[in-house]
Amino acid sequence: TREQRGAVFALLGVAAVLYLLSLNLFYVGRLTDDARHLLAAQALLQGRYVALELPGAPPLNHPMPGFPLLLAPFVALLDPRWAALKLVTVALTVACGGLLWLFLEDWLEPRPRLAAVASFLLNPLTVFSSANVMSEPAFLCATLAVFVGMRRLLRGPARPSAALLAAVAAGTAWASVMRPQGFILIPFVFLGLA
Repeated sequence: TREQRGAVFALLGVAAVLYLLSLNLFYVGRLTDDARHLLAAQALLQGRYVALELPGAPPLNHPMPGFPLLLAPFVALLDPRWAALKLVTVALTVACGGLLWLFLEDWLEPRPRLAAVASFLLNPLTVFSSANVMSEPAFLCATLAVFVGMRRLLRGPARPSAALLAAVAAGTAWASVMRPQGFILIPFVFLGLA
């Protein structure tokens, strides 16, 4: 209903403001992983995937390229204003809240569902993560998008739309190149569609 959507958007707005107020808690590079993601994005912008911080720039195998690939256009645009990259993870974390709302639709009535989404969005660990340039919000966003898309595919017509199939495939691929755990989505998406 319109009232439910209004409550969800209000909650997402409150969370976004809270995350924006948390942006200055840490600098980019404090957690090491965030600096590695940034450097990996810079390497991708050079047409290679190497450890720019090491002598000889050897090939990079960690982090996986999914999140640096997502960051690359923002790195190119914002160089050297790295703190602005935090807005990417803020946006992804807020998007996770909206996707979680959609994901829980079959299991919870609107009020408990709103409480569950609020518990996620306002959790201190979520607030902390939203202000860091880390892959977790992007991975969760991709995974939730796959779950929501699969539910719609499995409930929809016998011939699903090509756009929805492509979105689920893209989310699955993105999650699988972002974190090793994402690979588990591949067989289950195929099994679900079989």
